[in-house]
Amino acid sequence: MVDKGESELAQQITLSVAVPGGQCVRFLRDSQIGQMIKMRVSPAPHFWAPAESEVPLLLLAQGAGVGPFLGFLNGRQQRASPDAGRVILILSARTIDDVPYLPELKALSKTLPLTAYLALSCGKCQFLERGNMTQRPEIMKAQDLILTLRQEIKALLKGNGHAYVCGGLDFGCSIRRAMPVEPKQRFTFLDLSQHNEISSLWIALNGIVYDVTQFGDVHPGGIKALVEVAGTEADDRFEQAHSGSGAQGRLAQYAIGTLQGGDLSPNHGKVLREIVLCQNALTNSTLFAPSRQVPFFVFSASLLVTWNRLKGILHTVRTAPQLLRIPEHMDQTLKQLRAESWRYLSVSTKATLAFREKKIRLIYSSHWNQFHCLFHGMKNSFRPEGDYLFSLLNSSVLSIYRSVKRSTNALRRGLGQDMGPNAVGQNIKRIQGLENSNLRARDLEGSAINS
Repeated sequence: MVDKGESELAQQITLSVAVPGGQCVRFLRDSQIGQMIKMRVSPAPHFWAPAESEVPLLLLAQGAGVGPFLGFLNGRQQRASPDAGRVILILSARTIDDVPYLPELKALSKTLPLTAYLALSCGKCQFLERGNMTQRPEIMKAQDLILTLRQEIKALLKGNGHAYVCGGLDFGCSIRRAMPVEPKQRFTFLDLSQHNEISSLWIALNGIVYDVTQFGDVHPGGIKALVEVAGTEADDRFEQAHSGSGAQGRLAQYAIGTLQGGDLSPNHGKVLREIVLCQNALTNSTLFAPSRQVPFFVFSASLLVTWNRLKGILHTVRTAPQLLRIPEHMDQTLKQLRAESWRYLSVSTKATLAFREKKIRLIYSSHWNQFHCLFHGMKNSFRPEGDYLFSLLNSSVLSIYRSVKRSTNALRRGLGQDMGPNAVGQNIKRIQGLENSNLRARDLEGSAINS
């Protein structure tokens, strides 16, 4: 129970312990009145009751996991809508005496279109409707009830119904396997590849697509571990980090659909994956808090490393050599930029070190943006309207090459009048517009990938 203050924020939270037995329940039961308890709130972006009382609900709970659903039902009862949608509750418990909040559920079933099925592992199944308990002749698990009610559940969910699961990890996984429905959306590899940015992080595991954008802040491994594999099938990396831990079940609330193949040939799929991973590596190596003062040595090699990975991708693209015109001295130019950056930081005395480091970061940020525009253009070239064009490489890489040379020359002049604060900002705005100018596939020349 939450008591709200004048600002509508929680002033006091009252915890009620239903049945002793679980680890958290035992801890709360043994706690003393007035004892301070540290808690961490994990976001559950999809675990909210719909605001409309007319929406049908399928609620599946294990033991005390029925607690949140009691809140759902109480809220629906308080709204007292005459057109309240039907609610099916399947509650798993050991015996009838172990069923949490049974009196409250009986009372709610009298005023709501609620049918509660009690799956008892040590007793015959019972169901509750309109305040009356009825016993079925057999013992049934929650999964058995799902199969028995298969057609009813299908009809409820097709009628814009919402399904919620609250219980242990094993319980949640077994419920997912028993459910008679498929995710509503299907995504292609191209769709997945477009979501590898901090503002939109998707991953695919075992054919299921997850939107883990909001999970990044609470992920035990940090957000960079998610960025590393964003926009790709992450099964191998996931198994390395979580083998045997059942961690995928914890992502169930972030599932948004399934991954369907067939939109790309094996060669195209391999190239697309490498492009996404290369972009992810660049994002991770340049992912800093805006207010953080980052020393140059932390990101000094970022451009050269990105370029070397990009060259590796080009080797996997079967294209006519005469159509792919890459600047011969790109490596040397990037090394010169790094050398001049070090010289500017160490030799110039016209400004503070913090100011000069900020200048260098602005310059490098502009080139990071250029590479990101290039990667976006390469990913978009896989779409039908792009006709697999990689001609943008000739124009965009040449643009990056010339821009790096300008930055290098400006540093040689000590970032004086040629690269003042306003000029740096204008340079960044110009570069961010590349995606709408230099990176348009129809304006570029080149060749296609051969499968």
